[in-house]
Amino acid sequence: MQRLIEPLTPRELEVLDLVCDGDSNLDISARLGISLSTVKYHVLQIYGKLGVARRTQAVAIGVHLKLVQPAWLFECPGPALSIEVASD
Repeated sequence: MQRLIEPLTPRELEVLDLVCDGDSNLDISARLGISLSTVKYHVLQIYGKLGVARRTQAVAIGVHLKLVQPAWLFECPGPALSIEVASD
């Protein structure tokens, strides 16, 4: 399994978790009570430490490394559809 050269700080893990939830930088800023520029700084630090260039990559690597466990990953889909097969 891949390892990080430098671990994410507790705040970076918190930001990554919110990124995984699909929150925008502005949403994260409001939820954590920090400035938008601080959120952007944390996101860039996360990208650097994970070796990625995009949010989706950060989410994928974060989940792979078990840094985050987004709820949507464990949610069960809706009820199974039943398919009837006509017999001749």
